[in-house]
Amino acid sequence: MSVTLQVYTIGGGDYLESVFNAIAAIFNNKSTIGAITNLAVILGGFSAVLLFSRSRDVTVLMKWAGLYVMVTSLMLYPKATVAIEDFTGIDNKPRIADNVPLSLALFASFTSRIGQGFTEVVETVLHMPDDVSYQKTGMLMGSKLVLAASNFQITDPEFSDTLNEFMQQCVFYDLLLNKYTVQELMHADNPWQFIKDHTSIARAFPMNGGIAVCNEGAAQLDKIWTNEINNAATIYGAQILGNSKTGKTQLLSHLQEGYRFLTNVSQEGANLLQTNLLTNAMSQAIN
Repeated sequence: MSVTLQVYTIGGGDYLESVFNAIAAIFNNKSTIGAITNLAVILGGFSAVLLFSRSRDVTVLMKWAGLYVMVTSLMLYPKATVAIEDFTGIDNKPRIADNVPLSLALFASFTSRIGQGFTEVVETVLHMPDDVSYQKTGMLMGSKLVLAASNFQITDPEFSDTLNEFMQQCVFYDLLLNKYTVQELMHADNPWQFIKDHTSIARAFPMNGGIAVCNEGAAQLDKIWTNEINNAATIYGAQILGNSKTGKTQLLSHLQEGYRFLTNVSQEGANLLQTNLLTNAMSQAIN
């Protein structure tokens, strides 16, 4: 009957699963492991006999026999099932790797329990907000998301093209006419709201096969932004966090806490995501 041992990790659960499965495949290949075992027995037995012939000490043979029994009976052939628990919440249930050598499973379980216990003790003393604590999000999760967010692009091509036209006709001309400066725009708490409040009532841009005045078109784009933020959070959440069901919620939550902890910027995750998408859309329009 196979023994199940828990292995704890903070991120990288899929990688550990691949490693354990690869090792299990090697040790369950009877032809490969059998050939290696036979070769080791032959070489070890020959060495033991040679030493015995010189020393006439029977303990040499006993040591070799004891080592053979220990390696084969306790390390190579006994198998265990490894249940990998990822504390980042990416996996809904433990990842299972079957037929892992018992010695490796014991070592991995023991060391991961020590690491997990040490992490809990440290975070009890040096407590941080739950969303940025090490055992919930993993090392540098906040900085990883902040860095990744700087490269987020709008996921809807049609919306991207429309916003590109809006930027060129309604934003860049306002900057050229000194209605506001780049610094004022970049340092606004909500850049999109700032653009809407200052956009022109005279110029227009192509939208949905027609022409829309800048201020009226901005109001219509405002409605599309909600869908775009939801779609982008879902897509990038699944890509970065590896969970298509809860990736959106986790991304927005970790993004909010990451910005607050690393940059002292306190905004909702959706607003931060929109700001990054808008910034990259402006860069694309300039190019």
